[in-house]
Amino acid sequence: MRTPGLPDPLLDPASTLDSPPSVITPEMFTAEQDEPDYIVLQRCADYAYQNQIPVRASGTYNLDESITLRGIKWEGGVFVGDTPIYIDNSSLENTEINGSHVEIKGGRCTIRNNIFYNQTATAALLIKELTSESRLDCSYNEFYNCNYAILQQGTGDFQMASAIFSYNSIHDIRGDGIELNVVNRHYYDGLIIEGNIISNVNGSNTSWGIGIGVAGLAPYGTNTPDENYVANFTIRGNRILGCRQCIHTELCRDFTIINNDCSPDTSKSTASGLRFGAYVSYGCKRFVVDGLYGEPVGTANRYIQIDWGSNDGVWAGPPVDFTLRNVNTTKGDIEIATGCADSWTNTTIVENIRCRVMKWRGLPSTSKFSDMFCSSIDCIGRYSASEGGGGGLLARSFYTYTHWTNIICIDDVNASVAFSKMYVDHIEQNGNNFYIPVSEAITGHRGPKLMTTIEQYKLYDDKFPPGREFSEGCVLWKASGGYYLVTVAGALINSGGTRPDIIKKTAAGQTYIQSNDLNWQTDQVKAAGTRLIIPGAGDGGNDLITTITCGVYISNGIYTVNIAPPIVTATADNVVIRAAYPVSYINV
Repeated sequence: MRTPGLPDPLLDPASTLDSPPSVITPEMFTAEQDEPDYIVLQRCADYAYQNQIPVRASGTYNLDESITLRGIKWEGGVFVGDTPIYIDNSSLENTEINGSHVEIKGGRCTIRNNIFYNQTATAALLIKELTSESRLDCSYNEFYNCNYAILQQGTGDFQMASAIFSYNSIHDIRGDGIELNVVNRHYYDGLIIEGNIISNVNGSNTSWGIGIGVAGLAPYGTNTPDENYVANFTIRGNRILGCRQCIHTELCRDFTIINNDCSPDTSKSTASGLRFGAYVSYGCKRFVVDGLYGEPVGTANRYIQIDWGSNDGVWAGPPVDFTLRNVNTTKGDIEIATGCADSWTNTTIVENIRCRVMKWRGLPSTSKFSDMFCSSIDCIGRYSASEGGGGGLLARSFYTYTHWTNIICIDDVNASVAFSKMYVDHIEQNGNNFYIPVSEAITGHRGPKLMTTIEQYKLYDDKFPPGREFSEGCVLWKASGGYYLVTVAGALINSGGTRPDIIKKTAAGQTYIQSNDLNWQTDQVKAAGTRLIIPGAGDGGNDLITTITCGVYISNGIYTVNIAPPIVTATADNVVIRAAYPVSYINV
């Protein structure tokens, strides 16, 4: 039954009022007591469109059938049901959507400050089969207990010209947080995904479990046209945790990913088949990842994977022309596989990185690595099919250059550095604590094998200096002429002969060791960063591998150095220490 005292013309969208109200409510359009809510709501929306009056709702409305909001501003109310709410050139703000979902049809649309929950449809906010060009602002909403929170999939003949997805709270969902799939024809005027908080994405369906995903149109390939890629978008300032894969891009180009806080969780979406990681990329080109920080959670360590794309399981398209910088993860690994051919160039820049393992496959025409701290490097230049994705598919005989500078690979226990098949024409390396060999092979199409001098020192005398680690290829010039050439990286510690390097007894938990015979300032000098083996000082009386953290100082008249990790098992007097990595050198 219609609310008493309201003018009859409000019930007829074709009628007019001498003094129309500045705002209307759905309750003004109730004609009969038992009339379904969706009829009342549609009548209200139609009147608002015809008269360009905003709607301000406050009731709870059951949707047995869909409604369309066309060319209006709707604010407030609670929609309950399992049918869609179509949005066409309209704004929806400060509204609760319980069970129903919103589908964008076209025009300028604003979805702000709403709450979406309990959706069983594919997505709480769905973009598909657009009926006109559209622009979307989706900001400050909350999504929970749904499948996909936001999904764009199959948008018909018209394009989403631009969109911003910003400052949404997305949590406790089964599908993906924000998934824009096969959107290569869209966003020619810009796409920004910014400031969203996404947590607890945990589903059991195939491919469910992505925080933010953007994908273009297959197939992958070195000749895939630009129009197949999603272009010119920015993903920045998001916080993503509690999902298997935080940020995902495939067949994208000319984009930036900036300052995102990501902590992927291996316990989420375990049946999805998704690769685990904070950032996973397939077959993208001309992009920058600048600022990614967080830690992997659970049983895996992969943090970043930049890889080839595949067509039906066949590797086809490598990443091309990208920069990875400003990554900070103590437990996470970085895995990159790329390549290049004679007919085209490819540049990779990796800089200002802290990670656990750097795993690199492939030889682009130019690669630059700088300012990196890690515990392991695993690098294979021209790799085979058994050594990584896309292996054996691309080979470059034309000029190839790589640059490695200011990279420290070290661990409390053991640092691992492995380079192989480095078929490059020129390698520039300096400031690293390791040596990168240049490989030669007929299959590599490269010239003579050379040793690059990466460090040079002038000695005050003619003795090889003890207690400091030197890199392979290092040259130490003697005072009287000639030089030492380091052939195996490591340090000289006198562990034999008539005056071995012995230490005083130690106690469990002790963070220092002391000389029991030698003058560590003039004879067996010790430098910070040198790795030692202390027999019997480890767990269960095993050998302890430790690192000098502070150079020689005198404590109570005894020569002392600090170490980490500390002594585990106490040792007696006169234990002979030795280098964890004994140096080898030749006298020239």
